[in-house]
Amino acid sequence: MVDVDNFDGTAELWFDNLEGLENTLNSQLYKDKVFPDEKKFLDHENTLVTIGNQVEIISD
Repeated sequence: MVDVDNFDGTAELWFDNLEGLENTLNSQLYKDKVFPDEKKFLDHENTLVTIGNQVEIISD
């Protein structure tokens, strides 16, 4: 289990599927603009990334 006191922030991103995530991370825009900007405020070496999915339990 991860000690939550070691976190100073969180972000949540939503994609329709894993392909959408992969397309974003591999896009030239992400590589040229977003990733370099992230390095100004994120510690990529110590960033914890989790991937999950939403499962509908109760439907109409």
